[in-house]
Amino acid sequence: MTRTTNWRTTWRVFRAEMGKIWRPLPLLGTLAVLIVGSFFIVNFTYLHNGGEDVVAQSAEFGPVYDAKAQQTVQAELDKARAAFAADMAVSTRATELGITDYAAYEAWTDRMYSEGKDTDPTVTNYVLGLASYRRINGLELIQSQAGISPDALRSQLLGQACYDFRNADDYPCGTLPATVTARIDDIISHYNQRSILQYNVVMTLQDSGKWMLLTAALCAMILTAFPLTRDRQLRMTAVQWASRTGRGIRSTQVLAIGISAALVGLIVGTLWNVWLGAQMRPILGYGIDSAMYRDPAWFDGTILQWLVAYTLTAMLAAAACSLITVWIVKAQSNGIRMLLITVPLAAAMACLINFVIGPYLYHFSNPLGGRIPVPGAEAMALTAMLALAAALWTVSARRIRHCELPND
Repeated sequence: MTRTTNWRTTWRVFRAEMGKIWRPLPLLGTLAVLIVGSFFIVNFTYLHNGGEDVVAQSAEFGPVYDAKAQQTVQAELDKARAAFAADMAVSTRATELGITDYAAYEAWTDRMYSEGKDTDPTVTNYVLGLASYRRINGLELIQSQAGISPDALRSQLLGQACYDFRNADDYPCGTLPATVTARIDDIISHYNQRSILQYNVVMTLQDSGKWMLLTAALCAMILTAFPLTRDRQLRMTAVQWASRTGRGIRSTQVLAIGISAALVGLIVGTLWNVWLGAQMRPILGYGIDSAMYRDPAWFDGTILQWLVAYTLTAMLAAAACSLITVWIVKAQSNGIRMLLITVPLAAAMACLINFVIGPYLYHFSNPLGGRIPVPGAEAMALTAMLALAAALWTVSARRIRHCELPND
């Protein structure tokens, strides 16, 4: 009976603390941060590059660049070259120069460059405006990037790893971490299962995802910074500390802060997931390991799985940053003093996410991963921050429980 009563009391206290956190004024500040952050998230989205639909290009030949996809690419390339030849037949100047097809155009430009002469601007401008010419370039890029042998791909990935982990221009660059070479070997073992996602898709995931993480953490810090200071202003802190029972609910208060912060991370991450997922809907099931770029990820997975992973990381970042910030701020005598402490802390946390944890999340090129070559080093760092916050709050709660603290 006593245990049931204690649980009911704890639940009532928890609900009351959640109500103090999710108040109109903090929510308004959180919404303002979310709106500002959304501008950055949208700005760092590259799915319509120069009028080209990058998602459609990534989805055109299927989720895997297998033999069937290779045949389809070649067939489309033949069609594009035929269309280019038809376009050349329309140009009088191109006909005068003997440019009848794409091979003739390449030979003509190579000859002009080798002789140090300028190409005819009439022909050049005409060709650059042709859809058939852009189509040929795009298809040839796929063949050149995705068509290399496994050995050549491994050499390129090792070269990228040398740049990321040894600041060297190329491979060999000394001994690479075993985790790095193991991951590269794993990528090569799935050579025939690579997608042909355009690099702009992955850049969008990385860059807009970084700003989503930053926005989630800042929103959580703004929302959770107010309750303890407001308690002190309303003389609730003195009442709470006047009894051992009152002091004992500090752990429940901290739990409410942590859960609220994680919920903010979940909300911001879900909004980002829905918005970006709608734009990437045709390729949500495509693998992140693409033949079109050489920036290896530590983990396999589809675009949808990576969107979820970013959201889970946002929850972790929001909870860790908020609990550490609130522990440092604690209960100030007024809102101005609270903000004077919170704002620099928020700036410091923002720098940590923007420059260390957030860039190229879970990729070789992540700044933290470049120093700690372990898969998931970013999540480990955030987990360590969360563990530190839990330890700090545990010590504080024990001290409060066993000490008579002065009233305001």
